[in-house]
Amino acid sequence: YVATRGARSRPVSARVSGRTSRPDTRTMPTAPRPGAVAMATMGSALGASMGGLSTRNGSPMNATLFKNVHVLDVRAGRLLEDHQVLVKGDTIRELSGRPITTSAAQVIDGGGRTLMPGLIDCHVHVTFSQANLGLLADTANTTLALRALPILRGMLRRGFTTVRDAGGADWALKQAVDDGIDGTVTGPRLFVSGPALSPTGGHGDFRPRSDRLQPIGCGCQRLASTRVVDGVDAVRRAVRELLQMGADQIKIMSSGGVASPTDPVNALGYSLEETRAIVDEAAARHTYVLAHAYTPEAIRRAVECGVRSIEHGNLIDAPTAELMAERGAFAVPTLITYEALARARICCWSMATRSPTWRA
Repeated sequence: YVATRGARSRPVSARVSGRTSRPDTRTMPTAPRPGAVAMATMGSALGASMGGLSTRNGSPMNATLFKNVHVLDVRAGRLLEDHQVLVKGDTIRELSGRPITTSAAQVIDGGGRTLMPGLIDCHVHVTFSQANLGLLADTANTTLALRALPILRGMLRRGFTTVRDAGGADWALKQAVDDGIDGTVTGPRLFVSGPALSPTGGHGDFRPRSDRLQPIGCGCQRLASTRVVDGVDAVRRAVRELLQMGADQIKIMSSGGVASPTDPVNALGYSLEETRAIVDEAAARHTYVLAHAYTPEAIRRAVECGVRSIEHGNLIDAPTAELMAERGAFAVPTLITYEALARARICCWSMATRSPTWRA
């Protein structure tokens, strides 16, 4: 990744189709195909110059020659210094320690920086601008969208060219990044889930305990929110609606959590029947389901129902991990989450009460 200090990069990949293509969800739960390589650019000027590499609408990309860059050979465990890389269309054509001769190629001088594949983050929440998730549910959509812009820029500048949003971001935000809006919206390509689906009292239900349970609301989609829905028919309809509204994959809550008020971490989320219905509806649109799950029991239930991606999974045991491997499910650990919660002094988990203790 060549120091990103400005405009959004145009990805360049080793035999990877254009950036508007959808992922092959039958084999991978994340955007790129195996072996995909995406290059980030250097600064605003070079980022703008990379615009000619776009494959939007199927138009061919021009050749680009990166010179004066270091390339990390991860197989040999060594850094190849002062190399050149030639990219033509969507293919890396040549890597050499000697000058590459080519005609009509756009030349980008890396200035001795290291060129590497664009990074991929499989679990982000680009609309979560604060750690207290309960407060986000009452924040206006416009505010959430504006707060997401520096988060997206920061991700790209750290070298992440593709991220999967695990609940909160919607199709409109994804489209804004894709369009760029004359450079005012920059960030990695997004694969969005829309609001995560949660059962009543589950990890996505942020209503406080009371002798009068507040109504769920209109059911309309909001940024940085979850959607509380119960019952087989209701979850089927919810999945269909989310996919119609542009979700790339479906996120569900299969266990309790540490950042919600009424669900202990060892609680189970959706029933087997509800989970199977959700997976069935996602499969009907050739996509998949990712599940928030901590305990072995919650993970096993989700995987046995066809869930492809387990988020967090902190308490997984060896037999459950073997089951995931047998079923071809993916594990997405998120250890930085708990460090962030501790720093923000939001909550901690009490083993004595088996519930979160809110500190601020």
